[in-house]
Amino acid sequence: MDLPETHQTDDSEHDSTESQREKSRDSLFLSADVIFDDSPKQHIVRVRNVSAGGMMIDVTAPREKGLGVTARLKNIGEVRGTVVWSTAKRIGITFDQEIDPNLARHKATAAPVPGYKRPYVESRRPGLAIR
Repeated sequence: MDLPETHQTDDSEHDSTESQREKSRDSLFLSADVIFDDSPKQHIVRVRNVSAGGMMIDVTAPREKGLGVTARLKNIGEVRGTVVWSTAKRIGITFDQEIDPNLARHKATAAPVPGYKRPYVESRRPGLAIR
């Protein structure tokens, strides 16, 4: 009894988009300030996901592939990038330099002020007990 031959796939046969998505992405909802090179107007956009190499944002109109972008991300600052894909509602941007995506999702915290001592920290009165 002959068994049918099985076709073994080579890794080189996989779609090239899989190789472009090697970096893990964090799905989240953040806002960012974005300025496209074709317009000086600043847009406040929702960031859908971010990785070390790029991000996906919500937009109101598609943009041209290859268009330069400056994005201001919280806790990171300004990041330059390029539009790599665009639909009517979302845009994919690749960064010119990698970032730490974990910084983008952390809340900014206040730095301690030298010489300032919080009142009543050590001698704080306990709460009232229920009797």
